[in-house]
Order: sequence, then C-alpha cells, then structure tokens
Amino acid sequence: MAGVFAASLLGLALAYLPASKKERPAGASTIATSVAPVALQKAGPSTPSAAKVPAVNEQDLISRLRAWLAEKDPDAQAAIEQELEALLTDDNAAQILRALPPELLKTPFAEAALRHWVHADRRGAADWIATQTGLTEQEQTAVIYGWDAEDKAGLNDYLDHLPAGEWKQSVMKFAANDALAAKNPKDAIDLLVKMDRTPSRDDLMNWSATAWAQADSAGALQWANGIQDFATRQSVVGAVAVGMAWSDPQAATRLLVEQVQPGPVLDRTATSIACVWLQSDPQSAANWVAGFPQGELQQNVLDTLIQRWATQSIPAVQAWVSQLPSGSLHDAALGDVSRAVANLQREAGEGSAVTQ
Repeated sequence: MAGVFAASLLGLALAYLPASKKERPAGASTIATSVAPVALQKAGPSTPSAAKVPAVNEQDLISRLRAWLAEKDPDAQAAIEQELEALLTDDNAAQILRALPPELLKTPFAEAALRHWVHADRRGAADWIATQTGLTEQEQTAVIYGWDAEDKAGLNDYLDHLPAGEWKQSVMKFAANDALAAKNPKDAIDLLVKMDRTPSRDDLMNWSATAWAQADSAGALQWANGIQDFATRQSVVGAVAVGMAWSDPQAATRLLVEQVQPGPVLDRTATSIACVWLQSDPQSAANWVAGFPQGELQQNVLDTLIQRWATQSIPAVQAWVSQLPSGSLHDAALGDVSRAVANLQREAGEGSAVTQ
C-alpha cells in the first residue's frame, strides 16, 4: 500500500518526536541563521510613498549584493552583508525582494528580507512566494513556518481563499509538517484531511496519528475508526497502535490483532511496536514476537528486534535466546545474534580506524 510508512520503522521514528524538543520540520528554511537586521535607512533621495517606505537605491543594492557574491574574504563579505541588512525594515522588505533578480534570491540578504516581509505581511509574502518558480521547498517553507502556531485563523482564512492547485497543496503540507513538529498533531491532521491523497500526505497522516496517540490514544483511535476509506483506515489504525505502544504495548498489540488485517500494514506495525516495546521491556517484546506463528513475519521482526537489542546488551540477548526451546525459532535467533555481534564488531573497528 503506497504511503503507509516512509520506511519499515516509520512509526518508531515518529514515536520519538514528542520526547524531543521542538525543531524545524524537515525541509524548513534556514532563514534564522542570517545576521539579524538593523532598522536603518540608507542616505539618499527619498521618494514619496503612501506607505512611507524608506528609500533604497535598488540598483546600488543589487551591485553591492553581486560584490558580496564575488568577495573571497569572509570578513569583507560579512561586513557587506551586515551593511546591506542594516537597510532592511518591515516596510521596505517587500519592495526590495521584488526588485532582486532570481540569482540573488538565494542569498542571506534575501532570506533576511523575507523574514521582515513575513513579519509585516505574511499573507502578501506567501502570495509572492507562490509566483516564484525558481525557489526550493526549503525557501517556500520559510513563509509557512510558524503560521499555524502564531495565527491559525489567518492561515485557515488564507487557505479558504486559495484556489485549488499545487500551491494550496504545498501550503497545507508545509503547515501540517510545521504543526507536527510543534507537537500539535491534531492541527496537522485537520490540514491533512483537506489535501489530495498522495504518498507524502499519507506518511504525514500516519506520523500525526502516532504522535496524537501518544498523548491521547482514545481520541486518536476514535478518529481513525471514523475514516471511510478502508485502506487509509487500516494504515492509520496501525499508526495509532504504534503511538499506544509507548504507554501500553499490550493494548497496542491487541489493537493490531483485532483491527488490522494481515498484510503490509500489520507486518510493518508489528515491527514498530516490537521496537517501541524494546525500549521499556525487551524480554516481553521478544516473548511477544516468539509467540507469532512461524514464518516470514516472525523472522523479520525477530531479526530487527535482536539487532536493536544487541546494541543495548548482548549478554541479555544471548540469555533470552538460550532459554528458547530447540527448533527453528532458536536456530534463527542464534543466527540473528551472530549477525548482530558481527555488525557491532565491524562498526567498532570502523570507528577505531577513523580515530587513528
């Protein structure tokens, strides 16, 4: 099923999110790394304006930016950058950005100008970004980042008035990613359900369901069970089970067995639950996997579990394997342990070689 998980342990990766401090979502802009702008006005003739925009000689500014690009001395380049950013204000940033040629829109100065514009008029900045065909997703994200948290009503109004199309889909995706990183998975889901179905949207839906279930498993499950499309409901219920596993792994396993049909979703979710359970009670997680029907699913989940468990305690893994009854499961587990030990030894050797 397309878009169920970004990788075999996607649910596990998402489950770590609420425990981490707030970070910029993947693909977000690096605008904040630019030198902080100082609100000064460049000397020169002023031009009357209804908006009272400080006068800036655009051609001179562009020449200075090109000189910045050509400058090889980092200190001299930093001095030019600081001089130019001192010209920026919330009032003139939009005018300046519109005047820059495309090759100068990827400079720290342009990023600082966009920051000013977003502060003064995020909606206008977003409309302008939508017309810029040469910008990357990172640069587009800069306009959306923080909008949901700072002005949810404004974001929703902007989306309500956007015509259907690629930009509207992008705004919803960026905003959902932002909300998820800010630990607001319900806000992310409210946006995702309005999007066209794509693999990336489905991935974000599952991540959000996992994060929501960590904080409110009952609410997340109630929402998941209300999804009409069967395939989507199956994948989201699996994601909810992964989130539940952090606080109640046994309840998560029951949900998996009771509501998820055999197939790719069940297989991947079982792996994720086992790895989450491993964090708190590795022996119980391993015993759960040992109770699977013999076959490919059991072998795959056991292999992943042992590889991860071995990084915590090889003796504990070996002790668990030693008490297994003779048979195919015991033999497969022994093979998994041997591979895990070999992998750890190889990684240790590679690390030593690097430090020498």
